[in-house]
Amino acid sequence: MKILVLNGSPKKKSDTFRLTEAFLRGMNRRAEHETHIVRVIDTKISPCRGCFSCWRRGDGRCVIDDDQNAILDVYRDADVIIWSFPLYCYGMPSHLKAVLDRTIPLVQQKMVRLPDGAVRHESLVDFSRIHTLVISGCGFPHWEGNFDGLRQMCRTCFGSPTMICVPETPLLNVPAAKAVADPLLARFERAGEEYAASLALSPDTIAALEAPMIPADTCSDSGPIYPATRPPSSPGAKMKPLSEGGARTVFPPIPSRRRIWTGITGTWLNPASFTHLPPLTTPVPSAI
Repeated sequence: MKILVLNGSPKKKSDTFRLTEAFLRGMNRRAEHETHIVRVIDTKISPCRGCFSCWRRGDGRCVIDDDQNAILDVYRDADVIIWSFPLYCYGMPSHLKAVLDRTIPLVQQKMVRLPDGAVRHESLVDFSRIHTLVISGCGFPHWEGNFDGLRQMCRTCFGSPTMICVPETPLLNVPAAKAVADPLLARFERAGEEYAASLALSPDTIAALEAPMIPADTCSDSGPIYPATRPPSSPGAKMKPLSEGGARTVFPPIPSRRRIWTGITGTWLNPASFTHLPPLTTPVPSAI
């Protein structure tokens, strides 16, 4: 099986890509697949010019001389395409969106009406044989509403992709949060093994992968998680809420700090208490 992974994180130490790496380990557990990983931020991908030269030529290639055509060559031959990225302004990071915009050479100008009434461009590639998986993470302690725009875009662009939207992903790169991060990574590995076997994930599996590592009511109701960052003053101090004119300030990481600052309301978490957290709102199925 040929797998193309489009890593849309701009950071080398990516929170979301840790999940994707775990998923790939699971996929390759029983059989080694041909995996091509593109770290998009390191490529040269210009924005689409809207010139439609690709449609006039009809050869599935873009006229812009950069790295996009090399990606298209792998894209059209892939059996599985994994879009892995952090949530930026409720969508894809701009450099990854440029890659998506410039897949337009893989379709034609001619439009067709689908059985459900939707109108789409006729494709040059058999997209029905390509399985699309989206893995996206954000810093919010829950994901209700935060991924809605992304979900709609992906459904329209990819048809029926498998989507995994994960809250609290900054915790994945915080050593003090290992007690809650490692079980999630293990679930992603088992999910990768499930996906390799069936090219699908059960609703129970997706629910377990999307469940917050720390229940939202244990964190802050008014801001995302900023692990291992300096609060406005000493532990226990209260930060002025945004609703009262307060400002969100992000300070340099302090790797040696053992507690985790979880938002803009002055909430601290003690990693020693992670094993005593309330149960997940969505039970983790024993299958994964």
